[in-house]
Amino acid sequence: MSHFIDISNYLRAFAELNGLIEKESSKIYIIPESGDNMTITVKDRNKNNSVLPQDDNFHRWYRNLKSATGDTADTWLANMKMVQSQYGKSPDNIARMTPEEAYNFVLDIVKSMQNEGRSFSYIDTMIKSINDWIEFNGAKKTPGMKLSSESGQVAVVDKAPHIPQSIYKKDALLLLKEKSDGLLKTFGRDFVNEMRALETMLTEFDPAPDSMISSIDKKVNKGVEMDLGAYYLAAFSSTRDPDQALNVYRMTNSLMRYIALMDSFYETNDKESLQRASRLLDEITATSVGQMRYAIKLSIEKFWPFWMFENMIKQRILDGDSFAEKELRYFILFKSSDTPLLYCTLLDSHLETFNPNVAMVFHYNQALIDILDDYYDIEEDVQTQMPNIFMMAASGHFQFSLSEIDSENIRRLIMGGDTKNKILSLVEWLNKRLEEVALPAEYSFLNHITTDHIHTLKSTLV
Repeated sequence: MSHFIDISNYLRAFAELNGLIEKESSKIYIIPESGDNMTITVKDRNKNNSVLPQDDNFHRWYRNLKSATGDTADTWLANMKMVQSQYGKSPDNIARMTPEEAYNFVLDIVKSMQNEGRSFSYIDTMIKSINDWIEFNGAKKTPGMKLSSESGQVAVVDKAPHIPQSIYKKDALLLLKEKSDGLLKTFGRDFVNEMRALETMLTEFDPAPDSMISSIDKKVNKGVEMDLGAYYLAAFSSTRDPDQALNVYRMTNSLMRYIALMDSFYETNDKESLQRASRLLDEITATSVGQMRYAIKLSIEKFWPFWMFENMIKQRILDGDSFAEKELRYFILFKSSDTPLLYCTLLDSHLETFNPNVAMVFHYNQALIDILDDYYDIEEDVQTQMPNIFMMAASGHFQFSLSEIDSENIRRLIMGGDTKNKILSLVEWLNKRLEEVALPAEYSFLNHITTDHIHTLKSTLV
């Protein structure tokens, strides 16, 4: 059965550009089609469809983008129609602009959307659509085009430096500063929610450079939020300079990626991870200044013993040894020691007010994150025979060979006995130590993050 439904301006723009409705049409049909899987087809009320705009070059841009990015192409297509309807410039008008005219046009759109209260991500996506169309037209005379065949079809995906870096940077930093200033004035759950929004915004400033790093980012951030953003906020709170804070954020992100790649190498003996980690470390060192030029490698050498320690713990678990509560503390604090050794060393090199108390809070917060991460990874770690704080806690009441555990019963077996109580005791011990730490005022926001980690762990385990 067919139904008339009203559509929003945004959906209308998308439908018009795809030739699904005429410009004057006010309604469209949504018609379910038959078949095993329900699909939705959009039909025009009128019989005479016309694709807007009538521009072969524009449709060439769309087809190329579609083959390279899939759904992103549809979003950017709708964005271009929104630009035409709201700002009076067709794709052809934009393509004919001089660099100065394009620069001013984009700045005007940014300011207009800011006044409308649009989010950073919304504005960023809209501007990227315009910039890609501008770049596509300039690609005919711009050398150095790169091709992608990941989707099975060759498509131009990068042609020249992206315009947002030169046009949009100042406005993006203003948005980021405004968001950061507001965040430091919030408390409790409001802080947590806004911090997660900030973390999402920050990812736009340091996207993964390749597919391997992208997969590492997903692994690092799985089930955990706010840890990386906390380093940015610490730098911003101390300096009130978003540019300097972003530099700290990018460096910290690179160091976390390095550690994740080395984890992958030690866990799976994946040589590609080792090679990528080595290149990344060279890049980090090359961009470092002051003490960080030599401190990074020295700090990494201090952390290397943990990977050997993991193998020793693995063998003890396989041998059926039990672990005392102090051993659980030692393991989780050693596992999270990349925080004080690497990331806090970076903060210390950039921030005048940074001190050991701040490093301790970062360290213990990371320990709480690692406990939660181990909880999420119980099945995977048992099956791959990697040490896990929950496996260590379980060894006291259950003797097992990891290769003999039924995969469907892994979590039930590991979480049986007094495992839960041991882990909750460890969480409470960390919480008490954190409550005893006095922080400088500019780093007091870390207490909100601690509270959220403790709440999440207790609600997950109880």
